Amino acid sequence: MNPPPVIPKVQSLPSQESGVKKANPLPYIFITKDSVSSTFDLTISNEGKAGAPFLLFNQLLPGLKPRKYTIESNKLITDNL
Repeated sequence: MNPPPVIPKVQSLPSQESGVKKANPLPYIFITKDSVSSTFDLTISNEGKAGAPFLLFNQLLPGLKPRKYTIESNKLITDNL
């Protein structure tokens, strides 16, 4: 059994490392288009090399469940909200 952890009497937040860390580009590129008539029509295309899942929340009606989408590479989806 491990001994209980020792909590320091003087606590402080860790400092951020100096410098800049290189980041890899994201493997997806989303393009969105919308139009409004009697409904809100949404088209999302993914021009990247990888698919991605995401959620769409309705901020006007927060009681609604979020819509779930998965867009494959080089595909598009459309939805009427």
